[in-house]
Amino acid sequence: MKKLNVLLTGVLTAVCAVAANPEKFEDGTAGEKYTNWDGDGYVKSETIGTYVAGRPGGISESESSSYVLSVEGSVTNGTLFSEMVVNTRSQVDMMVKVAYPDEALELPSGETGVQIAVGIDTNGVLNVYCVKPGDSAPAFYPVSEPIASNIWIRVSFDFDYTTKLCQVLLDGAPCVSQYGYAQDSTPGTATGSWYALANSGATKLTSMKIVGTTAIDDVYTSQNTGDSTVVIPDSAVVADTATGANVKKSWLVEQGVSTNVSLVCQDGSGMTVAQKYLTGLSVNDEIKFELKDLQPATGSGNESKMVFSFPGTPDNADFKIYGGSSPATCNTVVGTECSSSGGNSSITVDISSLTSGVKYFKAVAVPK
Repeated sequence: MKKLNVLLTGVLTAVCAVAANPEKFEDGTAGEKYTNWDGDGYVKSETIGTYVAGRPGGISESESSSYVLSVEGSVTNGTLFSEMVVNTRSQVDMMVKVAYPDEALELPSGETGVQIAVGIDTNGVLNVYCVKPGDSAPAFYPVSEPIASNIWIRVSFDFDYTTKLCQVLLDGAPCVSQYGYAQDSTPGTATGSWYALANSGATKLTSMKIVGTTAIDDVYTSQNTGDSTVVIPDSAVVADTATGANVKKSWLVEQGVSTNVSLVCQDGSGMTVAQKYLTGLSVNDEIKFELKDLQPATGSGNESKMVFSFPGTPDNADFKIYGGSSPATCNTVVGTECSSSGGNSSITVDISSLTSGVKYFKAVAVPK
């Protein structure tokens, strides 16, 4: 039978220092087992090729191009986690070849200590084994759209042992669902990409198990306490048809939102995720940003000035006007002074002071 599960387990024991060395399988021998991977796995010659979402751990294609670990049953590795310390934010990042199972997804019998697991169901949907909001028992829950079979995907995990949550990302984008939390710092808020660990008492990772008929590559483990722990290249973007913007996946990771950038944010602003990105705002900052008015300043000596008006005067953001010779080069601040009147903000730009090549303007809200 074909299954596809990635299980990450942990116990309460502590050890010292942490390594961050990727398993690339490039020094293996085709047809043979690979060091420290116990079970039904052998090195296989296969090329993943160009991958827009980036390789785990910043690995280049030239570093990992010809060998993978093929799995026919299950493989387990504990060595990758032998130096991880307890209660420290931890990451697992890897490439996985998608294979549809021939029976409904379930946790392999006899498994204990599982913190989190992901698996592909018979319909091609990625599921996360976790505890959903408002419940106490772990189970598998769907967190993605159907994924094509026999392709390579990047699956990333970011464990926060303070909140006992783990963020799950697929191809560099957070897997947002009703079974997760909005962000790691607010575990009381439902709907997000952070999932409650099935083993709430766990304080560190100790092993990984791959179950199924599949292949893996570029397995990267690390411990990083920073806010942005899964590195996604700037070239990985999501296009928004409404605005024409290419929203960076790295920004979506920081915001903890899905790749559906046309969704309206839940902060009451009425703005879409893409609009928040374009204006330099965060998806949950409750700031509504729109250009309300553009008119020439009146009065003697003011004929060369323009006034940009905006609704509201938020405490946590400043409005700025950028200018440039083309829409793509609007990167010079030409107006920063904000005045408030009647609950609105305005910026006056002296056009006469601009260089002759500046003829395009861009309004941006910059968080303080």
